[in-house]
Amino acid sequence: MNLFLVDNIEATTSVALFHAIAKKQIECIVIVEPSNKCVSLGYFDNAICFLDFNYCKTHNIPIIRRQTGGGTVLLHESQIFYQFIFSKSNKTIPFKMENVYKFFSNIVIEVYKSLGINAFYKPTADIILNDKKISGQGAGDIENMLVFVGNILMDFDFDTMANIISYIKDKKAFKKLLEKNITTLRKEGLNLSKDSIINAFIDVLKDRFGHIEISVLP
Repeated sequence: MNLFLVDNIEATTSVALFHAIAKKQIECIVIVEPSNKCVSLGYFDNAICFLDFNYCKTHNIPIIRRQTGGGTVLLHESQIFYQFIFSKSNKTIPFKMENVYKFFSNIVIEVYKSLGINAFYKPTADIILNDKKISGQGAGDIENMLVFVGNILMDFDFDTMANIISYIKDKKAFKKLLEKNITTLRKEGLNLSKDSIINAFIDVLKDRFGHIEISVLP
């Protein structure tokens, strides 16, 4: 199994990356930290009703729509994204989508537990720590490939997230609501380095899939 570790890549490119890999029919896992901000819309999100385009433009936050499920996501530094790209004919992964979420979420939970973090899976798409979401996830089919993506929140820009949503007028109240429902490693007092998280990921992937080849992106 190929593992691509991608560093210092623009946020929009990190989203485009798993689409390109799927179109090239490459089975692999990608771990990436974006180098700047972008808004990633879910496949069914209504951008016109949902996003403050003027705020995004004046703050140089590009917008991209991905071909996977899940809601609107704000990407930025201090988030580690994992992307699983598998052929739908691969017999090691489940067929039903609800089982797909559980299968890949359990891999990520193993990473958390190996770091001493007691996270757990909450169907359908979330990983929870202390009753708050710490990983959001989404899945979809691209060119007959199954794509499952998610993130580990080392930190999160709650102010920007509150401001990119157009229909929320009370931004302070919305920010408090976000902080009530989302946590990060920093908020939990867990000062883990990016390298320690990636190394934990590699160890778990080796246990789960056997040989892992850490490769350079073609």
